[in-house]
Amino acid sequence: MTPDEQRVNPSEPKKKTGLSAEELANMEREMESLEKDFKAVKANFTESMMCLTCARVYIKKLLNNAKVVRFLNAHFSDIISGFENIVATEAV
Repeated sequence: MTPDEQRVNPSEPKKKTGLSAEELANMEREMESLEKDFKAVKANFTESMMCLTCARVYIKKLLNNAKVVRFLNAHFSDIISGFENIVATEAV
């Protein structure tokens, strides 16, 4: 963008910067690889969220049972507080 009269060597042609064909091909391969990885992570995330949601519902049902809560308080007081935190969480 510099005018020729302001350049140090106006007779030299301006160098065009850009990607070579090899660099472009490498970038396309990397993008394909990233897309495959993203789809795999997305599928795994969806499955994990479903499992966590089911576990949360199950724990909530357990904590609605007074006998279970008494037993957990008597024998596993550290675990019941974790269960209560899980149930209190609306969205994972």
